[in-house]
Amino acid sequence: MSIYHCSIKIISRSDGKSAVASSAYRSGEKLMDDRTGLVHDFTKKRGVVFTEVALPAHAPPEYADRNVLWNAVEKAEKKSNAQLAREIEVALPKELSRECQIEIVRRYVQDNFVSVGMCADWALHDKGDGNPHAHIMLTMRGIKPDGTWAQKEKKIYALDEDGNRIPLIDPATGEQKLGKRNEKLWKRITVEPNDWNEHSKAEIWRKSWADICNEYLSLEQQIDHRSYKRQELDLEPTIHEGYRARKMEKAGFVSNRCEYNRIVKAINSLKTKWLQTVRELQQTIIEKGRFLYERIAGYLGGNHEDFFLTGRDAGHHGGTAEGVGFSSEYDSEAGRIAEEIERRECQAVGRESGISRTESAIANTESAIAEIMQRVKEKARERDERIRKLKERRRLVESVGDTYGGERNLPSSDKSVGESDTDAFIRQAKAEIADTIHAINSGRNSARESELERSYRQSSRERFGTGGEREVEKGKSAGAGREREGSENLRRSREKGRER
Repeated sequence: MSIYHCSIKIISRSDGKSAVASSAYRSGEKLMDDRTGLVHDFTKKRGVVFTEVALPAHAPPEYADRNVLWNAVEKAEKKSNAQLAREIEVALPKELSRECQIEIVRRYVQDNFVSVGMCADWALHDKGDGNPHAHIMLTMRGIKPDGTWAQKEKKIYALDEDGNRIPLIDPATGEQKLGKRNEKLWKRITVEPNDWNEHSKAEIWRKSWADICNEYLSLEQQIDHRSYKRQELDLEPTIHEGYRARKMEKAGFVSNRCEYNRIVKAINSLKTKWLQTVRELQQTIIEKGRFLYERIAGYLGGNHEDFFLTGRDAGHHGGTAEGVGFSSEYDSEAGRIAEEIERRECQAVGRESGISRTESAIANTESAIAEIMQRVKEKARERDERIRKLKERRRLVESVGDTYGGERNLPSSDKSVGESDTDAFIRQAKAEIADTIHAINSGRNSARESELERSYRQSSRERFGTGGEREVEKGKSAGAGREREGSENLRRSREKGRER
């Protein structure tokens, strides 16, 4: 069965993208961006098997060169957040030949986009990995008859029911607002020149791709743009895997997304086989019911010879040997049908049990994942709480150490072999408390030693500072007195010598 894929996105300058660079990448060519002066060279890109530029009738012929086309788009867009192009990516049916794939894309582009005035630049990619697809880049602006770019939108006056302009009322004064030049202001509305940006167009474009592909596909390969829910099918949708998940699978790892899709595909396969079996049984019952109805109608119409349900009925109605043979042949056919129905019912029951086992395995896996996530969350909360408490205690000890000049050793957070997180936490908490007590005692001892040192220094200053000066002064005054006393004795002895 073919795979349906049709995605629509915008290439915007606000995302750091360039229309020239995007076109160069998708076409595998070397293009020059005139706005930035950069050269985008993707000539070594592999997998580009076909490219084409389709233009409306009134477009300038030089736009057939994609370098000229997208440089003109970049020049026409002035804003830093301008929408440069619209890209549509479609998956090509790999059951079709390359010529059919190109024809399908060309028809799709012409019927839906070029016919309404868009310029289309599309490329077909196929790396040989079973995923052929096409990238279609479309212009966001229309082209006027003179070949210039049209406006994306314009503002017009809003009109009331009578066709009159609606004034802008100032809620503060209740009067019509005035502009900078005292002109009256009127309400305006934004009008787009086309319907390309309407959400309903996405549904139309997606359906058109499915319809065109189905014209080239067999009944068993038909695709549908609607979801399983909209198709009223009891099937589970797969999720987008992405290149990272597929890269993990190629490297030998198991991706959760790929594993989920494998489980969903297995479930859908079982459901599809079961539904097919039910349809076949219904068809068989309808056919045999129609056959029996025709025979009963023939019997009621008087054709008794052709109505033999069993050999007993044949003997009862006096049928011939040929009639008996037909009856036995019909009995064997009916028995074969009954055995086939019973066999298919057993297969359906087995598939239902397989589906139930798969669903049970999925439920168990989901519950296990939920339980693991819950344990991880609990461990994360315990870790955060432990870290918070340790930080508080560290701040407390650091404040005590800064006050008393003490130092401490932080406990190691290594967990012993076989030790649980709770035991490790209790051990670390005890170590933190012991360090805190040690730091407090060290601070007290330091404070006591500091007090003793201050007392000793004070006593030393009092003893050798002020007291020493007093002793020196006393010594100086005593020496002066002895000196005066000696001078006086010398003077007295000299006076006694003169008297003699």
